[in-house]
Amino acid sequence: RYITSISSHPIRSNEVVVSLGLMDQDEVHKVYRSTDGGESWQNWSEGLPPLETFKIQYIPESESGVLLSCVDGLYYRNSEMDSWEAVRGDIPRIAIRDFEFDLDLGLLYVATYGNGLWQLELSKDMLSK
Repeated sequence: RYITSISSHPIRSNEVVVSLGLMDQDEVHKVYRSTDGGESWQNWSEGLPPLETFKIQYIPESESGVLLSCVDGLYYRNSEMDSWEAVRGDIPRIAIRDFEFDLDLGLLYVATYGNGLWQLELSKDMLSK
């Protein structure tokens, strides 16, 4: 397996998440989380499809919100949730290679593979939790 993306919490620098590009044969191990600066890691993949991931990033200025892009679109999770949830809207369920935040406007800009550039309004929950 290889790391496709890594992100540290904007305030708590010991909190880190990584996404992996390949999966195990029997189980999905796509995302790992550490709260002690990488000394130990927890599989944090519950709710994710067994597909390739591209980018993981903490949502700036949120308490613990994280976005993950993969072949099936975007997924969201925070430290209060038991599993990842798909982010649905006008964006097609397609490989999302990259995304960028515009917190002033509350928007997320999404770059897909072969389907152009999209924008999505971020929910207040995503921005605060």
